[in-house]
Amino acid sequence: MNAATTFARQNLPTTFIGKIGHDPAGDAVLRTLDEEHINAEHMIYSKKYNTGYSLLLLAPSGERTILTYRGASTHYRTENFAHVEGLKPDWLFLSTLSGNFEVLELLLHWANKNAVRVAFNPGKQELKHSQRLADLLKYIEVLSVNKEEAQVFVTGETTQELARQLAESVQYVLVSDGPNGAVASDGKKIVSAG
Repeated sequence: MNAATTFARQNLPTTFIGKIGHDPAGDAVLRTLDEEHINAEHMIYSKKYNTGYSLLLLAPSGERTILTYRGASTHYRTENFAHVEGLKPDWLFLSTLSGNFEVLELLLHWANKNAVRVAFNPGKQELKHSQRLADLLKYIEVLSVNKEEAQVFVTGETTQELARQLAESVQYVLVSDGPNGAVASDGKKIVSAG
């Protein structure tokens, strides 16, 4: 939802596909998406699980800790995405699918077949399978990871070093490092932000 809201606030037509429960938190998700002018007509509903949520704890240093209950969003199945065949987006932004590589591969192959560019911010469950995930980088145009996540794929101590190496596999790389800022690379240049 954070990414969808960011895109919608840039006046980009945005559709959100996620899985929620039939509960007050799910109602809040739908209400927020509506307020942000984000299309939610492809929402997936769980009859069994509640809507997931996160609590962010921010330290004075800028470090953050996220406590998460993923709920319904950890229970995707490939049939939940049968409707994507009719969609024609320019971009697909993927967040964690709780390690469900079957769904991840389905979406990446669909995007590749339909010339849809992909930005991906993998989660812990995907990163646990680093080699399997590395094999899928060829389908990803933008990879967004933090410093520790980047070190799952390549070795290096600085965000610049990590971004430069990852840019050999992905066209654009974003590597964040909490209060130390972030870097982006296209394999040729590296830009930094505090």
